[in-house]
Amino acid sequence: MKHKIYCLLLLLFSVAIVRAQTKQVTGRVTTETGEGIPGVTVTVKGTENATRTNQDGSFSINASNSSVLVFSYVGYTTQEETVGDRSAINVSLVNEVTSLSDVV
Repeated sequence: MKHKIYCLLLLLFSVAIVRAQTKQVTGRVTTETGEGIPGVTVTVKGTENATRTNQDGSFSINASNSSVLVFSYVGYTTQEETVGDRSAINVSLVNEVTSLSDVV
């Protein structure tokens, strides 16, 4: 019986340690002119953890220090940022330049 209790406690503590390694990262996604972009998808690379920016381009997501955040939006170049020690990440997305050669 003691063995089962020790195993249960060990499991609970290991979950708490893993949970403690994530933090809330906030920030704002803007255009080159400084306007907030609503609806930008912010994803923790390699996971299904994602969110979208609100009306003024602000976001909040849980990530670890080693995580890479991927910022993507139609018409803009996708950008990646490593979290590291930062708890606030502000990103300026650049217009994706494409040209149409022929219209049929």
